[in-house]
Amino acid sequence: MQLNILYIHGFISSAQSLKAQVIRQWAGQNNYCFHCPTYPQYSAAKSVAELRHILDAHRADQSSWMIIGSSLGGFYAQFLAHKYSYPYVMINPALDPFSLFERYQGEHQNPQTQEQVLINPEYLTQLANYEIQVPDPRLVSLLLMDEKDEVIDVAFAKQKYSGLPLNRTRIYSEGNHDFTHMAEGLLEIERLIATVQSQSRL
Repeated sequence: MQLNILYIHGFISSAQSLKAQVIRQWAGQNNYCFHCPTYPQYSAAKSVAELRHILDAHRADQSSWMIIGSSLGGFYAQFLAHKYSYPYVMINPALDPFSLFERYQGEHQNPQTQEQVLINPEYLTQLANYEIQVPDPRLVSLLLMDEKDEVIDVAFAKQKYSGLPLNRTRIYSEGNHDFTHMAEGLLEIERLIATVQSQSRL
């Protein structure tokens, strides 16, 4: 059965980001079916609806899926994985976006799409609908982070996934929010896929 990869880019990013291109190339080399939409970000509800549309469109064909998300995309990946019971990977994930966006309230423009995004209380209220306070220990997950990430709360994410039996956490020395250890991270994802496939979870 072919594996589908849904990659969810971060805030004020797009399907053309460097990280998305690297993962797209890797997926192609491994004959995975790659999905990476440039989803709308002016509304958290619209973001999730667009991503769910892709997953729902393939529910009938019994495809196997893995969700990968970076930064705010990691937050959405966590939610969708719990909604659909899919394995998931989080790369420098913004798992506490509420504290993060306190510093970024106001207007933002996506430099790649020109979309205007307003971070205000309404946006944060929508975002709260997709929070997973306690991860499901029955789901397979992989948490990849650079310890010097200047944007997200690395300690928060590490603590949240500490002790989960089906989670693997890898924190790389130095680095930053761009995730400078992508080559190593992709090897971890390949190990995860091999393990899950051997256990018939994909």
